[in-house]
Amino acid sequence: MKGLSIVCAILALAVSVAQAQFALAAGASAPKFKVLALAESGGHHVEFTKAAKPWLKKCGEESGFEVELHGTRALAF
Repeated sequence: MKGLSIVCAILALAVSVAQAQFALAAGASAPKFKVLALAESGGHHVEFTKAAKPWLKKCGEESGFEVELHGTRALAF
């Protein structure tokens, strides 16, 4: 549950930053910034992660940021 909360918080942050930067990044071809997203790809998070990956990529392309997605298996909390 804690992992899902972290993923949701990161997604919310990514969307907020993208919306704030949209006007500045709309005309630029290179990304203005990168978003680091952490996602669990096991257990009950599998479908959420599958849906989030293309959504984040699309948001980045439309809003001028690049998404770097990493799994959480190597992380210890």
